[in-house]
Formats: sequence, structure tokens, C-alpha cells
Amino acid sequence: FLGCSNTQAPQIEKTPASNKNINNQLLKASKLGDIKQIKNLINNGADINYQNDDKAYALYSFVVDGYQKNRPNESLDLVKWMIEEKKADFHKLGYNGYSLIHVSKNLKLTQYLVELGLKIDSLTPNNATTLMGSLATRLDTRYEDTTLQKYLIEHCVDMEQKASFGTKKFSALDFAKKFNRSKAYQLINTSIENPPKQCEGKGILAPKISFYNTPETFDSEVVNISFKLEAQGFGIGDIVILVNGVEISDNKNRALKIKRGSLKVKTFNIKLQNGLNEIRAFAYDSSNIVKSEVVIHDVVAEYKVDREPKLYAIAIGIDQFEKESLNLRYAEADASLFGTTLFKRARGIFSEVKIIYLKKSDETTKEMILQNLKSLQDISANDFFVFYSATHGTMVDGKYYMITSNISSTEDAYIQKNAISEDELREVFKAIPTANKLLLFDTCYSGSINEKISKKLAESTVEKLNLTSMTAANSVQTALEGFADGHGIFTYVLSDALDGDADFNNDGIIQSMELVNYTNKMVPKEAKRFNHIQTPAYFQSGQVFNISKLRSHKGSVNMNPHYFKPDEVKKLVTYMDKNELNAFNKTLESNKVKTKLKVEKIKKEAAKIEAAKAAATLKLADKKFNFGRHDFVFNDNSIFLNIKDSIKKHFNFTDSKGRHLIVFDFYSKEPAQRVVTALDTQKVSDIYMADRGDWYRVTLQTKSRQGYEHITTKD
Repeated sequence: FLGCSNTQAPQIEKTPASNKNINNQLLKASKLGDIKQIKNLINNGADINYQNDDKAYALYSFVVDGYQKNRPNESLDLVKWMIEEKKADFHKLGYNGYSLIHVSKNLKLTQYLVELGLKIDSLTPNNATTLMGSLATRLDTRYEDTTLQKYLIEHCVDMEQKASFGTKKFSALDFAKKFNRSKAYQLINTSIENPPKQCEGKGILAPKISFYNTPETFDSEVVNISFKLEAQGFGIGDIVILVNGVEISDNKNRALKIKRGSLKVKTFNIKLQNGLNEIRAFAYDSSNIVKSEVVIHDVVAEYKVDREPKLYAIAIGIDQFEKESLNLRYAEADASLFGTTLFKRARGIFSEVKIIYLKKSDETTKEMILQNLKSLQDISANDFFVFYSATHGTMVDGKYYMITSNISSTEDAYIQKNAISEDELREVFKAIPTANKLLLFDTCYSGSINEKISKKLAESTVEKLNLTSMTAANSVQTALEGFADGHGIFTYVLSDALDGDADFNNDGIIQSMELVNYTNKMVPKEAKRFNHIQTPAYFQSGQVFNISKLRSHKGSVNMNPHYFKPDEVKKLVTYMDKNELNAFNKTLESNKVKTKLKVEKIKKEAAKIEAAKAAATLKLADKKFNFGRHDFVFNDNSIFLNIKDSIKKHFNFTDSKGRHLIVFDFYSKEPAQRVVTALDTQKVSDIYMADRGDWYRVTLQTKSRQGYEHITTKD
């Protein structure tokens, strides 16, 4: 992974194939499993989604024929590269309507396709199963691996399903016999006689998850959210909860492993941003492969905030490593440039900007970097977090590793143990409770961050994300160091972006989306000046937030993030690409209005729900009781749906548990519903508060009924 210092990316050989047949050349290379040629052709203009008359396309041809001609990890990495970087259409059907999961012969490939959303139990147009497809190849060796077949059987693929081929029908057993799969034949035959217990009945493996007694409104930042879980198939494994698109960290959501058919309610402690919050959740089966349906609940949090949000940033720049051949020249300078620019431009909109610089050798070890990240686990959900890293990066067995100063060897096993892995980064990032995260990696071979860390940290299908990550180069490129004034291209462009060059709509504010768009455009242009190929990779969220302010901007800045659906994000990016300023601004403004209306609607619905709950509870209350010399009567009809703020100011009772008044019953024996619009405390002779569990029933007796306004309602 060496070569970040003034390095030149290897020049791509120009394929001799003409534009007319380059797509067919790609199909041929895919069938032969020629990984180098596949990449060469795609990078030189071949259409990755081109499909010929036989319904063959590059990804499909590689999975069917080329996959087995390379080492499994190399083949899987190519599939991921084609899908995640080159946007190959993995839903496209091939010959006879077979999908990729039906022609997969490799367990890890099938598991990856399941993660992408392809269904294990899906059928082809002629009713073939994935189990049949896994068997439809004669073995090149005598060794027969049945791990894929075991996986499919354990995940309840119908073993007795028959597919039609002309006038004949074939089962999975027929396929195993036809292709001389003796071990698979025995496995299927035994499994038909003794099917897995989790596959009894309908064989639905995905667990069920639903919100349990979750309010629509909250008056605090830290809240409890409960879910009802029902285990099916293999039971329940991990539970994933996303708040505003970002996965939260909670030790309670790890692998419940509860058995099929059992029910469980789990409560999680999370932080909410002030305003609108989207909570999403889903659960896996105990194998952590099959995912439940995603449940969504929009809530509004309204609590007192006595300050503008703070910005916390960690800026890492490593020049000195234990292995001296790794030493860099400009990483520390890059971290300083980014940090000082961010501080200078952000302090005008945040109540505090705290930059933690990690540059010295004893500050940039794996232990110290993780320790500093963990120190931010208690910040507010309303605060912002920026992570910047200028160092080496490398890939080992398909995973990204960030190289720290303590690294003294470049051996793969040593790197895996002593560098910071993508998994460790993901876990520590999601433990930081704010959804406002900006992650920036100026490291060689760092592009996989976007597909492997950011994608897991905030699922790409989530409608309202609030995570933006960028890397200096994609997963197969080097990042050019020592550009202008001794800085890397990526960092230098970022600095210009924060300084104001990224301000697309000229409002004096740099938003996360503007920063991404500008950097993505300018880095390749600047790299080209040095005969270098460098393309940033990024993951843009569905929530756009402000990050810096220009000197020219006057007045206050609204720091509420904006939420966008995926199609709206695409529109905004398109508007910036096409320089359509009016359409961009119109979309931003429209989003603000929609968000405000949604908040008002949620609050209104919440009031009705709480009133209905109170009404149901009050029906069980005593009808009459004595307090001193006064008689008090509970009137079942006197539920006041709207409690005015003026009343709350007079009577803001709480008990030792912090419970507040929620129902006022103005003393009267008349069976009519009322809303009290005014109360003069001087005219109240007695107040009685009856403890009803989660709320208080309050009855007021007055000296005189004159001077009170009552509104009689029919509802």
C-alpha cells in the first residue's frame, strides 16, 4: 500500500477494441474471468450494463462462468467493484429470466446478494429455485463443497419445488443427480425427510418487529424507545436502530438469539435532535443474514436548548511511522490546513468549535485515536461531528485499514491486528450520538470507506440520512500528495470549498451537499494538471446541514438540518451539476415548509391520542369522594383536549417522579364537556390531585362560578 508521496497512478492501457465491439469484448472477458481486462474495458468506456440478444451482460456472465476461474475473494471483490463503484445493475435478469442469486455457486457471493436485497426464496419464470441454480454446474474437481446448499436449505428454500424445462419437470434432487453432486443429493434427500425446525409452516425466517407504546412527541433529548419482537425461523439476532438515518450504538441491540415463536419487548435509550426525528428499525434472524421489514416512526422532540449547537472535529495528520519507509511529508500540514480553515469558517455559526488535533507520534497510535473518538460519545444529538484523517490506507482481504503511527510492518496479518479496521471505525462513529456527521479520509486506497463504512453507518435506502463521507480517491487509486503549497489535492480543494468556493447558491453558507459537489468536481480537474488520475468517492446523505459561513454573510444562521428523500437528493445533485440555481433554492425552501407542516401534524395527532388514552383511563375513576368539607364529583365527559398555556403557568404541579398535570376537571355537576380558557387562582378554594399512575387527575373547586369562561363542545 505504499506510494502516497508524489506518486503517479498507473496509466490504464487503451484497449484496441473499437467502440463497436468493446461491449462484446467485455462479455467475453467476463466469461473468461479475466479480471484485469474486465476493469480495463469498463474504465475505457465499455457499457457495464450492456446486454446481448442472449440476455448476457458482464456481471451475469462473470458470475455464471468467470467467478470460478479466480480465487473466491478476488472474484467477490470484482463483483462488489462492479456493483458498488461502477453501478452495475444487479437486478437485471439473464438467460431464461434467471437472476444473479439463481446462478451463484459461492456462499459468500449469495450472502452478499442477500444483503443487497435479492431473495433466497425467489423463483425464476420456469419456477427454478436458488437451490437448483447452485447445483447446475459440473465440478472441475472431485471435491464437492456443500456449504452453499446447506445455507439455502437452512434458510428454507423449497426442496421439493419443480421447475419446468420444456415438457419435463425437475426438482433439486434431479439437478443434483444430473450434475453428479453426490454429497448434495444425500444432503437434500436427508433434509426432505427431516426438514430444519425453523422451516416448519410457511418457513418465513425474517423476525417481526414493531414499535411498542412509542409516543409521537417527547419533551427531552434522551428518551426510551421500545420494540415488540417476534422470533421466526432461526429466531432473532441483531437489532439495528437508525435515528435520522444514522445507526445508533447500544449494547442492548446485540444478538438476542431468542427462539422461534417467542415474544419479547426491548427498550433502547437514544438521543433525539430538537425537532423532527425519524426512527427506523429492523431485526435480523439469528444468522444475521435475513432482515425483517423496516418499521418507521416519525416523532417530534421539543426541549429547552440554551445554546446553538457545538462543532467537534478530530483532525489527524501522520507523517512519522514506526516503519520509516511509510513516512509522509505533508499529512500533518494537511490536517493543520483543514482544521484551521474549518475553525475559521465554522465559529461564526456554532456556539463552540472544538478541534482536536492528533499529529504527534504518541497521539496517532491506534489506541489514542480510538480513545479520542470515544471521548465524544456524550455530546448532544444537536451537535455536529467532523472527522478528518490524512495518513496511509490499505485493503486487506477486501477490508479497509487506516494506518496509524504504531505500524512497524506491512504484513497483512500485522496490519489486521494493529491498524484501525473499517469495522472498528464504524462502531466508534455510530457511538457518537449526533446524526450530523461529516467524515473525510485523505488516504490512499480509501474509496472503499464509502461502500463499507458509510453505507453500513447509514443505509443507502433510508429516506432521511444525515451522514456525509468523502475520500480522496476511490478504492483502487492513490491519493496525490504535495500539491499546492505542500498540501494534498483533496485537502487543498476542501479548504477552498470551506473558504467559500463551494457556495453554489450564493447565500454565504456552505452546506454539506455543496461541499461534496464542489470537491467531487474540482479534485479530478486539479489532479489532471499533474497528469494524475484521482477521483473522490463519496456517500451523500438525505439530510443537508450547514458547516461553514463566509465573511460576507451577515446575520444569524438557522442550524436546523434539512431532511430529504432519496429522489429529492438526486434532484438537488442534478440541479448543482446543471447549474440550475432557482430549482435548487426552490427545493430547499419547499422542504422547509413540508417539514414544518409535518411537525405540526404530528403534534396535533399526538394530542388526540393522549386525550383518548386519558379518557379511557378516567372511565375507571371513582365517581365521588370527599375532601375535607367539600364534595367532588368526577364527570366522565369533562376531558379537556386542549390545555391552554395560561393554565399551565398557574398550575405546573409535579411529584417526586417528575410527573406533570395532564387533565383539568373544572368542578361541576353538569354533564357537559368544557375547555377552560381562563382561571383566576384567587377564586380557587381547593385543589385536589388524584394519582392515576402516569398522570394526575386534577379537580378544582371554586368559590363562585361567575367570572369563568366555558366552551361547551359536542365532541
